[in-house]
Amino acid sequence: MTTVITGIGGLLGRELASQARRIGHRVIGVARRPHPDLAGLADQLVIEDLAIGTRQDWRVLAGEAVVFHLAADTQIYGSGEGFQRDNVRTTISACDIARQTGGRLVFFSSSAVYSGPGTIHPVTALSEHAATQPASTYGRSKKAAEAFIAQAGLSAMVLRIFGVLSERLITQPARGNLVQAIARSLDTGEEVTLGIDAAGRSAVRDYVMDEDVCSLALRAGEILVGGEAVSHRTRIVNICTGIPTSTLELADAAQTAAGRTFPLRLEKRRSNENGVMLGDTATLQSMFGYVPPSRVHEFWERVAARALVRALCGAENRLCP
Repeated sequence: MTTVITGIGGLLGRELASQARRIGHRVIGVARRPHPDLAGLADQLVIEDLAIGTRQDWRVLAGEAVVFHLAADTQIYGSGEGFQRDNVRTTISACDIARQTGGRLVFFSSSAVYSGPGTIHPVTALSEHAATQPASTYGRSKKAAEAFIAQAGLSAMVLRIFGVLSERLITQPARGNLVQAIARSLDTGEEVTLGIDAAGRSAVRDYVMDEDVCSLALRAGEILVGGEAVSHRTRIVNICTGIPTSTLELADAAQTAAGRTFPLRLEKRRSNENGVMLGDTATLQSMFGYVPPSRVHEFWERVAARALVRALCGAENRLCP
């Protein structure tokens, strides 16, 4: 199978490409700018800005490819114009590529499409049939992209991905991500601020590992390749664990794994500030026969172990992982 990955230079794009190569897929990456470090991940790298369309003739891949659309602006504080450009227009181009290559598309959407009054405490799992009331510009752009795909006449799988844990986050520029803030605090001892509601409860999230997200995405591609009887329709599935973890529990797990502490400041916020984002796994189980486990503690143990190795061998030693 040929795997076409838009946004291959991103957090999940790299992991997806790595997994696809390991199982023998031909990988074609699409990126806005050159990435010299992607040489070993893609058999071919196409440089173009999908926000202004695709200039390639993709018809040579007709019938054998699945397009995995990851290219997006994921900055929490991005502008509305930026999200429209990077999340909606790129989706239009990805659909164009999919039409040329066999009509199969796996779209990396987000649980942010759910964010609304229905996601406050008490903890309740959000099914794919729950109301989509995105509270952020990012969520609205993902919802708009989903709507376009639904009308595009493709065999598509929309993956609504919940909170992603990835070691790659640690080395990326800060973008308002709690995992990054906690990792920085483990290193520097600086304070971490966590929002709490009127009852003193911190936000609840459903955290899934990047490797599990990408493994399930590749399964989705296989389903599309073998699913001629259900072609030309869009299926939506939550990519999640179904296990709630409060942000306070996430911070505690990090401190336990690292064997060190940092100061926590609890900031009271509006009681209806979307405190719960937990996924219902019923569709995931029925469609894939597998639900990834919650690996929060394992994640922080990995991060702590890598930090220990770097401290022992020195930041300049190229043998360090």
